[in-house]
Amino acid sequence: GEATETAQTECIPLWQALDQAAHDNGLMNRWEGALVVLRENILIEATIQNHGYSPLVHSLGIQLSKTVFLNKKGHPVAVSEPLDTIQAKFFALTPVVLVSLSIDGAPIHGVQMIPYAKTIDIAPALTTLWTDCVALLGVPDIVKINRRLSALVENLPLIFDKSAPNIVVVDGKDRRHSANVNAAQNPFFFGPDKPVYSLVEINKNLIKTFDWTSDKNKRMTYSVLKKRIPVLFTPSGTSLMIDSSCIYHYEGTGITYSSISQEGFTYNNLPYYVLGGNEIVGYQSSVIDDDWFRGVLQSLPITNAELAIILGCTTNNVVQYLGKKAPLGSHSFWKLSELLNLRFDQDIDNEPPYISFFGPLLLTPKTPKQFIAAYNSVTRGGDLNVAYEMVCFNTSSPYRYVIVEAYFDFYVFRFELDWKSCEAITSEKLINFDGAIYVKSSIFMKIEDLCDEVIFQPENYLTLLKNFFLPWKEVTGVDERTVDYWVDSTL
Repeated sequence: GEATETAQTECIPLWQALDQAAHDNGLMNRWEGALVVLRENILIEATIQNHGYSPLVHSLGIQLSKTVFLNKKGHPVAVSEPLDTIQAKFFALTPVVLVSLSIDGAPIHGVQMIPYAKTIDIAPALTTLWTDCVALLGVPDIVKINRRLSALVENLPLIFDKSAPNIVVVDGKDRRHSANVNAAQNPFFFGPDKPVYSLVEINKNLIKTFDWTSDKNKRMTYSVLKKRIPVLFTPSGTSLMIDSSCIYHYEGTGITYSSISQEGFTYNNLPYYVLGGNEIVGYQSSVIDDDWFRGVLQSLPITNAELAIILGCTTNNVVQYLGKKAPLGSHSFWKLSELLNLRFDQDIDNEPPYISFFGPLLLTPKTPKQFIAAYNSVTRGGDLNVAYEMVCFNTSSPYRYVIVEAYFDFYVFRFELDWKSCEAITSEKLINFDGAIYVKSSIFMKIEDLCDEVIFQPENYLTLLKNFFLPWKEVTGVDERTVDYWVDSTL
């Protein structure tokens, strides 16, 4: 083989030639690994001698990218969760069309991107792939297309000046073709640590396709194909126009936007969109590094199992997140953000956005540590209008209540009388705490009923709290306190 010929030509030991062959083929174990290469080369030559060359087959895919879009400035952005065209439009993002060619039997994919339009010319993308993407091995013998692209049976050969391949239409039963087309959605070409600012740059990177695979059978298939004499692409200069009916559209997740706000931030040179609190672009949910906010999460009147159902994840995911061991998935963090009405802010472009405010909330901390952490979180360390224990002269209750009116929302803490957390209801433990304030019995009973209702219906947590406190927010002036409307003036 190659190593033997090198040893004879350069008058060096065979082991040294094998070591060099292994290095040239990217194997880390040098000459021991080269023995693997030598064995495979023998098998490749035997396969060609006994069976001849297999036809080179390319699977052609044309589809909308699920995760790459163009922003208002025409710069590409990658999203952490797939978006359909309706969702993309909501965030002023333009879809991108993926034109892909994949080698049948080997994980080799060439991809080019085109801005979405009702009619697009795919000839330039195919010309680039067949001319410049060396890993695709030139013009194939056969091009597979699905039924959506059946119009290309007549039109695709027209872009070849000569040596046009055969066009074969396949259906969904050809799983290899479907897998090849789906593989083009893998955003391996786009990393947040190395931002790119145009499709031209991305397309250049996509030409440099990695052509190594650890799967022996696929590696052998590709190695045999590499031995054939490549057919060079000679373009005819003809355009190849297709309309939107030929392009596969992602159907979406069914997520609605009833309570979503849109705020633009940048992080790692990528836009950061807040979807009811969930980051979808350039930034993922992270492990909790704020012990105050962790105190809020631990004080929710919702069990881990109930929270998992609301967030669409497993109970273990919730336990891992609350234990500061793992982040939540993007979709689950979205749901958590909607549940708590999280909003974000950002001071420095290169730093991730942080939670700036949330609420209204009902919290039921059972330990002093949880209570103090949650109290500091909702007051931002004492930044508030008023914090007090709500008491009522004529009402007996099995609970104690601490109410916080912060500048951003209302927060209700509810405690059973025998909980250890009650020990922290003091001005020594709580910053800017005003002690007990007597309120009207009607208000006390309404808040007690509200708490019962929220605990009984965790899936309606935020809606119930918002509906109760919103009228009070509307009647309370900027320099006023809602509790002044509630106070029992008869005492």
